[in-house]
Amino acid sequence: MKAILEFNLPEEEAEFKQAANAGDMYCAIFEFSQYLRKKLKYEDLSEQELKTYEEVKAEFLGILEEYNLE
Repeated sequence: MKAILEFNLPEEEAEFKQAANAGDMYCAIFEFSQYLRKKLKYEDLSEQELKTYEEVKAEFLGILEEYNLE
């Protein structure tokens, strides 16, 4: 199976850049997810820090779910 994306440049330059950088965006999102996981699992956090990181992780995962990016 093949998929071909076509863009009318320069009119669709922004859309082209989004598509061209999607792999890097995925890697950045994954890396941030791993950062949160490591903080929560391996670091000795205060109760306030733990609560804050849990809230950030829940919000982050909620946003990913809204965009069907689980």
